Amino acid sequence: MKIMSGQMAQAPTALDYTSHKPTCRWRQFGVALAATWSVLAWPGQSPAAEQVLWQMGQFDKSDHEFSGSPDTRSNRLVVVRIGSGEEAKRWPKFHPGTGNGAFGGRAHRFSLVFDLPDQAPRGVFYLELGLLFRLPRAPALELEINGHRGRYYFNPAPMFDIGDTDDQFNAIRSVERRKIVLPAAFFNPGENVLGFTAIDDPPILTHNRAVGGQGDSGFFYDAVALSQDSQAMPQKGLEISLTPTVFFPKTAKGVQDECELIVGFPSSWPGGSARVTLGRVSWEAEIAEPAEFGEARASFLLPANLPAGKARVELTEARPDPAAGGLPAPRRTWEFDFTPAKQWKIFYAPNEHLDVGYTDYRAKVAEVHARNVDDLMKVLAGHPAYRFNLDGSWILEQWLDLRSPRYTAQITSHARAGQIGMNAFYCCPATEYLSLEENFRNLYFSKAMRERYGIPFDFALISDVPSASWSVPSVLAAAGVRYFADGGNQHRAMLMAHGHWNVRSPFWWEGPDGARVLAWFSSHYHQLKAVAGLPPAVASAKGGLRRFLRAYEDAAYQPDAVLLYGTEVENLPTDYDDASFVERWNAEFEYPRLITCRFSEFFQYMEAHFGRMLPVVRGTGGAYWADNFGALPAATARDRANQSRVISAETLASLTCMLDAKLRFPQRLDHDIWRNTILYSEHNFGTGRGANQPESDEVTRIIRETENWTAEAGAEIDKLMRLGMSQLADRIQTEGRNLIVFNPLPWRRDGLVTFQADVGTALTNLAAGEPVTLEVLAEQDGYQTLRFRAEAVPALGYHVYRFGHAPARHLRELTTPGNNVVENHFYKVSLDPARAAIQSIYDKELGRELLDPASPYRGNEYLFVSGGGTESGRGRGPENSRLLDTFGWLPAAELTVHHPEGGVLGAIEETPWGWRIRMTASAEHTPRIEAEILLPNNEKRIELHNQVQVDLLYAKQASYFAFPWAISDPVFRYDIPNGFVNPAKDLLQGGCSDWFIAQQVVDVADRGASVSLATVEAPLVCLGDIFRGRWAAQFTNRSPAVFSYALNNYWSPKWAGKKSGDLSFSYVITSQGRFDPVAAARFGREARCPLEVAELKLSDKLPGLRGKLPPTEASLGTLAPDNLVLTALKPAEDGHGQVLRLLETGGQECDGIFQLAFCRITVARAADAVETSGKPLPVDAAGVRFHIKPYQALTLRLVTKERGP
Repeated sequence: MKIMSGQMAQAPTALDYTSHKPTCRWRQFGVALAATWSVLAWPGQSPAAEQVLWQMGQFDKSDHEFSGSPDTRSNRLVVVRIGSGEEAKRWPKFHPGTGNGAFGGRAHRFSLVFDLPDQAPRGVFYLELGLLFRLPRAPALELEINGHRGRYYFNPAPMFDIGDTDDQFNAIRSVERRKIVLPAAFFNPGENVLGFTAIDDPPILTHNRAVGGQGDSGFFYDAVALSQDSQAMPQKGLEISLTPTVFFPKTAKGVQDECELIVGFPSSWPGGSARVTLGRVSWEAEIAEPAEFGEARASFLLPANLPAGKARVELTEARPDPAAGGLPAPRRTWEFDFTPAKQWKIFYAPNEHLDVGYTDYRAKVAEVHARNVDDLMKVLAGHPAYRFNLDGSWILEQWLDLRSPRYTAQITSHARAGQIGMNAFYCCPATEYLSLEENFRNLYFSKAMRERYGIPFDFALISDVPSASWSVPSVLAAAGVRYFADGGNQHRAMLMAHGHWNVRSPFWWEGPDGARVLAWFSSHYHQLKAVAGLPPAVASAKGGLRRFLRAYEDAAYQPDAVLLYGTEVENLPTDYDDASFVERWNAEFEYPRLITCRFSEFFQYMEAHFGRMLPVVRGTGGAYWADNFGALPAATARDRANQSRVISAETLASLTCMLDAKLRFPQRLDHDIWRNTILYSEHNFGTGRGANQPESDEVTRIIRETENWTAEAGAEIDKLMRLGMSQLADRIQTEGRNLIVFNPLPWRRDGLVTFQADVGTALTNLAAGEPVTLEVLAEQDGYQTLRFRAEAVPALGYHVYRFGHAPARHLRELTTPGNNVVENHFYKVSLDPARAAIQSIYDKELGRELLDPASPYRGNEYLFVSGGGTESGRGRGPENSRLLDTFGWLPAAELTVHHPEGGVLGAIEETPWGWRIRMTASAEHTPRIEAEILLPNNEKRIELHNQVQVDLLYAKQASYFAFPWAISDPVFRYDIPNGFVNPAKDLLQGGCSDWFIAQQVVDVADRGASVSLATVEAPLVCLGDIFRGRWAAQFTNRSPAVFSYALNNYWSPKWAGKKSGDLSFSYVITSQGRFDPVAAARFGREARCPLEVAELKLSDKLPGLRGKLPPTEASLGTLAPDNLVLTALKPAEDGHGQVLRLLETGGQECDGIFQLAFCRITVARAADAVETSGKPLPVDAAGVRFHIKPYQALTLRLVTKERGP
């Protein structure tokens, strides 16, 4: 609280230009700021009378115009002459305080030399300062004007803007814009010298490292300006502020409230004393030494817990007033409304961030964290009140693997003592990219550690990644985890800058299904380092905590506690100095009290004391940083296939184990698959050296290690699928050579099937008793790649096709047709061969065109986008733009969209199942574009398969596929793991609107049509326009176009030595009269989940009909109603029965039933998402019955038995 005297309200010394958008509880805070601004205005002065004499920098909350820091090794003075043209470049951006040990713990004087006209200066001069504070201590500024010296103190306001790189990582970034009144008498005609020195008061020397610069003390220059109003009269009155601080020290008199009194004087101050009275309590203090101008500061200690009331300040100067004939100067009195500061509890959750591979090779990162856990065991033994929170259970997994069991057994006692907390997530992934099942499996290892060692399984963290998916609260609540903390890095992200979610926390975050977790969003994740430095120092913390807490001093923030999230950045050796620091701090201060905690202990306190008053928030933070998946397009394509096929393989292997009790599910193989798929989605995306050294061995090997996770997972999935298909085939009553087609989805479906066989092979559909017409795709060395359309494959079931012999079919020689129009019962498709794209899609059922004829783009048109950085510059330094960083002062990138050219129509072929169209073209840095369009006869869909060969550059680049829909007033929807998001309504303020992640499908609809696009390999989409670096606070519909964001290198090249890439991008289109989430969910899953095929050879089975399953086709299981999808069927982790996971997709609460055709369900129970059994469910001959809520992911545990003959 700072209250100005009535007399001095017209002459402020501080202008707060922090921008706040009042929303939610910030509405009151925004009004308060507006009032502060009006108090600090300059009424009565004519703006025209004031003239700016010179200015360095712009008042834009950024120090980018200035140079680096002063030399730490020399005493060289900084002297800059105004008018040289090099002022900003020569003026250091950072000014260290006198107690900053990193800069020698001495004064650093910066001097500005400037000339004024030769006549005597008149009126008033104004020195306007824009200062940025990123380090814990905010030093005072000592100004010297031609030998006249004064001092000014700062209490900067929280800054949400991100002006420079250092702001992206800083929890206490603050700003103060100050206009200091300077008498004309201090200025000279001709040359003047203005000196700046940052003074630490009290003068305590520290040697530590913080966040945002070297050492722990100093400020950064945003801008400096000098102006003059030659008509203004010098001010003579004093201004007084009385501020209760947040500190309640322990003294010999008990706990006291530390207050701060500042006296501002525009002309000479002889020193003096102050007497402050609050009710019946009075105390006195001396007010500094004499000074010619500036401010004096004094601290007061008054008894704690005094009630609010009127405070009276009586100020007496130190010497007689000559105007009074030598008599003592009269006392001057001010009155204030005094409200004591809140007695804060700061729950400090020690934590070091985990990046799996970002800083070094994964094996070395594992060993560094293992050694940290070694040291942690010692610290916990010596400090029983200390807590530590592991950033992911991957850390514990590595420690257990790299240390002997005898040594690791000690963790149990510390866990039971409540000293160890652990992230419920295995690692910190990009949560919008993860499939629903990956989100759940990311919890399994931590849950297993609770069972094994007693480590609580009660909170989850996402550190570093700037935003989290709306599915997170649903996933955690389904697993019994009540608490979630997000420690978001704000690099290339604006969630905190626009949304201010750090000060809108805590809140109940409600998922699409209505499930809630108590959430806290922090501004970054190594907050102790930001507020106290490392090793932490009390002097540093006193400055840092005051600024940290100021953000929460709004009256709308009701709790008396906040969370201090984490200790250190990623993957560093840790010395745990914080354990003794907390003890030292609490020995000195009663408040703010530091409470070392597990994250869950903070949340438990907040829930118990304030849970009922906290707001409920619905929505998603979007997919910040997920654009990195476009930097590894081939690996991402493999991983997207793995995400789907691992469910298929696991389902099939589980079904075969239920059909045959002697079979054992390969659980170790299954765990390896999930480990590899989850690690690929972990957020490090390579290494920090990639931007500057993309071809170094370390960079290329770490990227290849990341890519190898997808290759290893793919090979393991193939192994699991082949096991399951062989076991299934063994149960089917077949003999001879057969082709088995398996449908892993719980509804009957059609689909194209591709396989290889010798020339002259024929197939017979045993269920229909008819030959299958095969399409030859390729031929060599006596074998062919063949394709056919499998029709009506049963739900969770199979079709059997018998191999035979027939006259050889060969590749057809096709001629280029003259007609560019192809149609079926549903669509009329017009082609644009020059761009290898689609010019028109006419929906015959809806009677309307689906592609916008006025758009500069065509349907499925490949776009290469250049700009934003050259081959040598790579977007760094002077090439930087808002494409790569969010800083408002950066220019927009100059992007060029290159269309394909020279395209030709290769063929239009009528196949047994429909039409196949092939076109080729080329584009800038894309020598080859091949587009295949499949138009089936009996399904309302258009399948698109694109193959591109693209140059992989160090110059900035991106590739897109365009879909410019003809939709008026478009409503966009894309699917997340458990529902659909309308970004115009469901995106949190500041959430990522530049790109999105679609799990399966993105839909655009108006009142008469809904067009759905399933994206198979490339999950990223831009809605309305390509990515240009707008970084908007909210999503706006710029156009109805959808752009598949297929490839980019805007972070850094991740080509791992490759110079070109052969990439595949597939899409499927369908349309209907209105958006139907159930139909869209099924459509998207069919696009991403292929029918599985395997050959049953003569070597697989003994002759004769062997097996119990029907020889032609069968469904092994069914699920009803249609708004339910199966997301997992797996053996239980404890070996007792099976686990079934279901998702409701239409927003409809309903009753459901799951049935197995050849097994009997004997016992069924509801369970949480990590397989803890709950209440029994009714089971009858038809199956297991259950109730499910809208968008709920429901987990069941089943015990089954083979049905008798």
